[in-house]
Amino acid sequence: MRSNVFETFKVIFQRKVFWIRAKEVPGWVPEFMEESDDESIFEEEMPDMEG
Repeated sequence: MRSNVFETFKVIFQRKVFWIRAKEVPGWVPEFMEESDDESIFEEEMPDMEG
């Protein structure tokens, strides 16, 4: 079963009212990169800024 999600919401910005319509788009899944605890690669790339 396929369903579409449509939403309408009101935004008030600088005393002006704007009605915003949003539609959910199925099929797009963001891929987030895992964060590494190993920061040694960055230490090699950055120049030494101390005195």
